[in-house]
Amino acid sequence: AMGQSVDREISGMITTLRVLSSDQFLEVGDLEHFHDRATIALAGTGSYIIGIDEDGNQLINSRVEFGTPLGQSSDVITAARAIERARPTVSNLFFGKVAQTWVYNVWLPLTPEAPVRLLALTQNARDLIPVLQSRELPHGWNAALVDGANTVIASTTGDEFAIGDTLPMRRDLDN
Repeated sequence: AMGQSVDREISGMITTLRVLSSDQFLEVGDLEHFHDRATIALAGTGSYIIGIDEDGNQLINSRVEFGTPLGQSSDVITAARAIERARPTVSNLFFGKVAQTWVYNVWLPLTPEAPVRLLALTQNARDLIPVLQSRELPHGWNAALVDGANTVIASTTGDEFAIGDTLPMRRDLDN
């Protein structure tokens, strides 16, 4: 049941990306107006839009005003994997340079000739904690959501497993 809650969250992000990717301003390359519309559409959701070119350079990021110098995405590996797979792709946890906190992305590749090569919805990892807490666990039980690298994305354990920690059993395997 908890996994289904997380799956619904990711599915909702993919749907939002598909809707935003069809925006007329994005299609004609008017990134300033697209940035404004996406920022309004995502207000209060905890999600932010990122658009990058083929080389991973950020063209838009709704965490900041349009025109702010952005540099390369903090998540070029997942972006490249999304292009390679030609389908939506979820990142591992990473520390976002613009966000200055632990985040994860859901990437949607666009056509190679599009003004923006990929769109991502990004969220702060801590925003997934309520998703985990929405399911009632037996007394004394805790839950943690981990990524493919066994890094804690969110947990109900308080400070025992903080966001960004690697689970102990993974640490032992690596030694």
